[in-house]
Amino acid sequence: MLRDEWGFDGYVVTDCDAPQFMIDQHRYAKNGEEAASFSINAGVDIECGGGGVLKNNAMAAMKKGMLSEAAVNLAVERLLRVRLRLGCSTRPE
Repeated sequence: MLRDEWGFDGYVVTDCDAPQFMIDQHRYAKNGEEAASFSINAGVDIECGGGGVLKNNAMAAMKKGMLSEAAVNLAVERLLRVRLRLGCSTRPE
């Protein structure tokens, strides 16, 4: 709905530590690979907080076939697009 109906073209960030809560508190995901794949496949682009569930588990989730490279590329593309719009250089000066 956010992107398709409302035309949002920014990036989506989780609540702080939400992917970790999916494992520890909500028991929705069995492990980091599931939490990362559920999040990214649902349209999340970046994680708030220091847990690093997405960063630390996306590759393993891709290797297990739970997450496609295309989904990760799309999340990265959205992050970079916003950085460029804001004038943030992706190369060190």
